[in-house]
Amino acid sequence: MLEDLVGHERVFSNLVWVVSLGLVGPTNWKLTWIDVVKKHSKYFFPAGAPRWPQVPPNYIGFRYHGRLQSIHHVENYVVVRDVREHFQGAENGADWGPHFLLDLGPAIVPNHEVRAGPRIRQSNHCSCMLDTLLTCRTISDALTETERRQK
Repeated sequence: MLEDLVGHERVFSNLVWVVSLGLVGPTNWKLTWIDVVKKHSKYFFPAGAPRWPQVPPNYIGFRYHGRLQSIHHVENYVVVRDVREHFQGAENGADWGPHFLLDLGPAIVPNHEVRAGPRIRQSNHCSCMLDTLLTCRTISDALTETERRQK
């Protein structure tokens, strides 16, 4: 029984890794970061890099225009050497190194506006419990409540 749970912590987690999407795309791409998520239902980030998850999250949330836009279940992921092969309109050039490429499930959209709040600045990312993002007025409040529960 315990063997079945080991290694599956990610799948059972209700934490949402909330990231900021830039309004432009990677250098020389015809796609914006918002296009990567909305048009392709994908997201990617460097594998093994400091300040980035070492294992992809179970849920990922996207914020831009100062508020949380959507939350997605991470349906699947692979480690790829060249993310450009997976996106039409991606630039040619140097190898970026290994990246987690996430396949995203349908968008979960809060039924009210969830602003960033004072603790969330520029491109900061954070992890919040799913229900807090759906019930709090700001991502900052959701982060505070998540931290309170984790103590």
